[in-house]
Amino acid sequence: MNILHLKYAVEVSKCGSINKASDKLIIAQPNLSRAIKDLEADLGITIFDRSAKGMFLTRDGEHFIARAEKILAEIEEIKSIYKERLPIKQKLSVSCTAAGYISESFSALSLCLSPDPADISYKEALPHEVLSDVIKGEFKLGIIRYFEEQDKYYKELFEEKNLTYELIAEFDCFVILSAQSPLAASKAINSKELNDLLEISYTSFSETSSRGAIHINDRAAQLEMLSSNYNTFMLDTPLPEAYLKRYNLVQKKCTDIRKTYKDVLIYKSDSRLSELDNSFITQLCNSKRKCLS
Repeated sequence: MNILHLKYAVEVSKCGSINKASDKLIIAQPNLSRAIKDLEADLGITIFDRSAKGMFLTRDGEHFIARAEKILAEIEEIKSIYKERLPIKQKLSVSCTAAGYISESFSALSLCLSPDPADISYKEALPHEVLSDVIKGEFKLGIIRYFEEQDKYYKELFEEKNLTYELIAEFDCFVILSAQSPLAASKAINSKELNDLLEISYTSFSETSSRGAIHINDRAAQLEMLSSNYNTFMLDTPLPEAYLKRYNLVQKKCTDIRKTYKDVLIYKSDSRLSELDNSFITQLCNSKRKCLS
């Protein structure tokens, strides 16, 4: 038995079903069901009666859940007591899609930090990972990217998960190439010209290049590949000028690829944004304006 299993059992008792509890806990239903069964085996009792209508506490289960809630409350109280003794740290945690203007804004913010202790986290991730990070509370702020036609789906999802959301940027994709690429001198590029090049992509397939894609989920590695391999390209947001110079890249509009993306800031609706959170958002908007203007 461990504390995590106590939390699982309490959440299942509140929700009355494994399905609903797994959604709230962001855990696969089979894993949650197995954890509850392991807990019952450790204790030697049956906590829940299972039926087609849901999960209902047994008499033993009622006593156990009451004790489990008290234990979890005491643990939180102990945490709060000792946290109060720690020096106040500047805290910022951001899980986001990979984008030059976002990483640039994060770097700019780091230069403005006070000498006080700081606990800063920055993670680049895929949309479903960003969403999970924010819902679980592992990261306070998230920046999620999706296609314009997915707007209704994501807004409904944000509201369902009790997330506040704010549009940060909306843009058409650009073609990013090495300055040594045969296409670098073109004023604009059409998709047929990309057929003979390899696409650098976050996904495991390419819809643009007939040659396919190189799947790389590390931002620096993507830019290094573009810089060193003249026969590659990437579809992305416009990059900051400093990035283009550093990696010897150029960016071009594509005449016939009409993919409009949205970058949306998300955080839990019951969260209070700190001064540092707001400073990051300000830097983010400044960097976006420079890149997308």
